[in-house]
Amino acid sequence: MLTITDGAEEALAMLRDSVEDLPETGGVRITQEVGSNGDSAFALQLVEHPEEDDVVLDGHALGVFVEPQAARLLEDSALDGETHGDHVHFGFVALDGDGDGDGGGNGDDDPREPHDPDA
Repeated sequence: MLTITDGAEEALAMLRDSVEDLPETGGVRITQEVGSNGDSAFALQLVEHPEEDDVVLDGHALGVFVEPQAARLLEDSALDGETHGDHVHFGFVALDGDGDGDGGGNGDDDPREPHDPDA
């Protein structure tokens, strides 16, 4: 299952605090998108509620909703984030076999292309 790093938690809290009129049911939705050249990427978007079939990650500063296809692809990954002044940046990091992303388990770190949410 996709996990949330401390950096992402901080970025989610900043989004929650800075977006006016976001309902309690709101959060970020992660989707997989395929470009015209066939390359696949992940996108984050602020939404008012999850879609019916989304995987919902509870217990975070802001709701995290993951499209089912994206959830399968991100199963052994972590959502990471950074805050820069009044901006936030998110990206994905592949977790190793012991789940901490330090390369000491069954896999190597595999940073995935970061995407900013449509805020």
